[in-house]
Amino acid sequence: MNPSYSYPVSRLLTLGQSFEEVNGAPETWKGYAKLGVDNRHIPELIAVVADEALHTGYGPVPFAPVHAWRILGALKATEALPALVSLLRRIDDDFDDWIASELPRVFSQMGGQSVDLLAPFAADGRNGSYARGGACRAMGEVASGHPEQRGRCLQVLMTILRSLEDNEQTLNTEIVSVLLDLNAVESIDLIREAYAKDCVDLDCVGDLEDVEIALGLRTERSTAPKRGEFFQRLRELSNHQEATRPRTAGPKTGRNDPCPCGSGKKYKKCCLEA
Repeated sequence: MNPSYSYPVSRLLTLGQSFEEVNGAPETWKGYAKLGVDNRHIPELIAVVADEALHTGYGPVPFAPVHAWRILGALKATEALPALVSLLRRIDDDFDDWIASELPRVFSQMGGQSVDLLAPFAADGRNGSYARGGACRAMGEVASGHPEQRGRCLQVLMTILRSLEDNEQTLNTEIVSVLLDLNAVESIDLIREAYAKDCVDLDCVGDLEDVEIALGLRTERSTAPKRGEFFQRLRELSNHQEATRPRTAGPKTGRNDPCPCGSGKKYKKCCLEA
């Protein structure tokens, strides 16, 4: 156990990826109560989340921050919000999928106060596009879990998307994805503008007709689906592999066998003479 953390918080460094029935679903996070960790340990839990040394390496230790932020979410410890928002930068720096997939749910557990910090973080162009996208995804989770926050979150998301030509395509695409999850029909004009200016990755959220169908604005397609560069490269690779695949010759047709052309004549009297 790490001497820097007192018991029972120190146990988080030994759990590894799994702890009993607890997983990434917030409804399971109360299971950590069996460890004896509660509101008294919030300062240490925040320290675990912010401890750079615990986010690297192998074995059970790097999962300690995961357990810590889940417990903070279960405790609705809003005092942890600054440390949690800072973690979003690791999505760009380290491609941290755990943070990208779980922190939005943690923020949702903490409700509207999360948006107070997420909104300026997402709007700040000095932050990386994946980190900003993570903040936008988190606001989508807050809006889903707290309907009274939906209007506020949509306003922030649409304001950021209006800078679509200055944003990286990654960020625009994530925002469109969140708007679809929220069934934000009121954002369709802005989404159409983003597609018209080629600011959305078609491989991630589909083309405009896909979006309109998802939002209930059309019932069927009127054009063939459009795909992005990644899909096109995959298709070109598949076509190349098919074209260069070795062909195996079938059994040789004998002179007295029926001609394979289907004429009913013997091969020697038909195509062999040709």
